[in-house]
Amino acid sequence: MPRLLLFAPCQRAIIDKSDSSISLIAVLHGLTVNALGEASGEPIPPNAVIPMNWSIGTIWLRSPEDGEKTFEQRVDIITPDNSRVEASPQPFQMTHRTHHLAVAANVFPVGVAGEYRVVLMLREVRENAEWTQVAEFPIEIKHAQNQPQEAGS
Repeated sequence: MPRLLLFAPCQRAIIDKSDSSISLIAVLHGLTVNALGEASGEPIPPNAVIPMNWSIGTIWLRSPEDGEKTFEQRVDIITPDNSRVEASPQPFQMTHRTHHLAVAANVFPVGVAGEYRVVLMLREVRENAEWTQVAEFPIEIKHAQNQPQEAGS
């Protein structure tokens, strides 16, 4: 199995087409959101998500036994109340010494304040292959207690 060299959630991950180098912009560590809905003034529901462009950058190192095998990585988010949000797997082959992946997302769950764990899973693509957790990255979500603005203020 390939060995993980880097795993980071960030605002943007860019892979250069000329040399396959990866750039990570603004590694995420936490977010603060208004605990009351902007329009309604009601508390946000536990399953709420916010629109947010963000990325995951990974770098894998080839192991001698990787050969022509295909692997999949998947990024899950585990909320403070232990709900799991699974993303679609991204297949890749270790055709070079290292392999870089940049995966983009456009929403992030924020319904429960606390530590969200962004979890990286890996498996070989074959029958009955099990997912293995290879890394996790904590992101703290804070709920600010802002009051809704009244009309005309």
